[in-house]
Amino acid sequence: MYTLVQHSGFAVAGHYDFKNAVELRRVCGGKERKQVQRVGGILLETYTEASSREFDENYPPSVQGLIPRVCGSFSNSKVQGQKIYIPLENDQ
Repeated sequence: MYTLVQHSGFAVAGHYDFKNAVELRRVCGGKERKQVQRVGGILLETYTEASSREFDENYPPSVQGLIPRVCGSFSNSKVQGQKIYIPLENDQ
């Protein structure tokens, strides 16, 4: 399973271009899966599905140019050190 989290380019290096961007992350085990569900994050079964959703969330129709900007928010809860992404409308 996979989820989306705040882009590591922001969290690790402080690149503000990625502050409002997501990247996919593999969910390891039931504890992480429950954590994602509890805060309203998304769970995706395949890498292909997660990769597609990552792009769609980073570049919604309102985004023009190359700098990604998601419409959702980020939880204070983290998976593998990255804040869990909560989509605007959780439509898993």
